[in-house]
Amino acid sequence: MKVIQGEEILSWEQDARRTGLSVKASQLSARWNLDQVFDRTGRSGGAGQSAILRAVGACLILEHQNKDESNTTLLVSNQVRLGPMVLRFEGDGALVGQRPLLQFSFKTLVIKFGERTLHQRQISPPPASKMPFFALIKIDNHQGLLAARGRGGGLALWKRQPL
Repeated sequence: MKVIQGEEILSWEQDARRTGLSVKASQLSARWNLDQVFDRTGRSGGAGQSAILRAVGACLILEHQNKDESNTTLLVSNQVRLGPMVLRFEGDGALVGQRPLLQFSFKTLVIKFGERTLHQRQISPPPASKMPFFALIKIDNHQGLLAARGRGGGLALWKRQPL
């Protein structure tokens, strides 16, 4: 895959705002490995920042578990890995609106060593006004990429890895 620049993601974002993004929850069902991060203006987060996030296997795992294509709910996990150690947040999400937003809330924190769970605990959801989300900008099934803007304003680009 070619290197995507922040300016290109900003252009995709303008298109998504104008026309919306026709995406179904089932299209998002995959392991999305974080590839690049950018600040709110599209400047690279620095090769070092993206490289570190790739090195720790930062990924977003989305699972659509409903055969009904109109169902917008997903299981959402966000994790990093350092050798056999895994830190994972798990919860639920849904696509909302035409752009759309992927709104989610984590319910569980899991720490694993290999396949063994070392620690697991429930976490309180944030108030509705502070619910995290990704404003989806582009999904390209041919290139296997997903671009989005997070609640904090930063931009992210992920590469698809099938579940």
